[in-house]
Amino acid sequence: MARLALVVTVAALVSPGAAPASKQMLVGIFDDASTYGAPATTFPQLERLHVQVLRMTLTWGGHFGVANDRPAHPNDPADPAYHWGRYDDAVEQATRAGIQVLFTIVGTPDWANGGQGPRVAPRSGLPLRQFAAAAALRYSGTYLDTASGRILPRVSLWLAWNEPNNAVFLRPQFARVGGRWQFAGAAAYARICNAIYAGVHSVGGPSASRVARPHPVASTTRLLRGSRPRRSRSSGRRRAPACVRSMPGPTIRTTRSRVRRRRRGSAIRTASASGTSTG
Repeated sequence: MARLALVVTVAALVSPGAAPASKQMLVGIFDDASTYGAPATTFPQLERLHVQVLRMTLTWGGHFGVANDRPAHPNDPADPAYHWGRYDDAVEQATRAGIQVLFTIVGTPDWANGGQGPRVAPRSGLPLRQFAAAAALRYSGTYLDTASGRILPRVSLWLAWNEPNNAVFLRPQFARVGGRWQFAGAAAYARICNAIYAGVHSVGGPSASRVARPHPVASTTRLLRGSRPRRSRSSGRRRAPACVRSMPGPTIRTTRSRVRRRRRGSAIRTASASGTSTG
């Protein structure tokens, strides 16, 4: 078996009722080459290793994409344009091995971004939200696949994209607007994150699903500077993307405080070195 990449999933990501009562970390595996490429040997070995969580890529568009053909009814998992077979098999094998699946939704189909390739965000968040809803419904634990006559297992852990601060997965990272460079990747990821969060949570299921974002997000400070958080209608205060608000990790307030403290500390050290007073 190919070398396995080890990942650690915090227990807080797991939906209620789907994890042990103890607040322990869940150790998991991320190795698509083995789980998709050699499932007959991989899953028995993962079971012997007592793997708890298996992260796998659920490709929206691109190589092995579910939706490379545009669906007429994008919220319906049974739309004939969707191709789920590879992912159905993997989820079923993981479930038989007693392993929770964490699906990472990634990749844009050409029809959603004008043929710019899977690394470029969709022009609109709506198709991505609809795909996330279709995926969450298909793997809700209650969905009957009429083609096989089976109720497919439940997936309650979801990840919005992969390494959004890396041009290998999301580009462009920067764009020149009005003579100034802006964090285009961070702004695009905020839209991606909100679309996947809204789609998964529109379905629900036997227990609430959770959507996470890769940590850190394009570094968190870049996300803050690159995309303006939405303003809350009730309080008038700006809010971060939904899946950033809901998941563990530095909050906007915490991150801003750290930036202020870092700048203040730098100013004090500079003043001290020059022999001047900051007061």
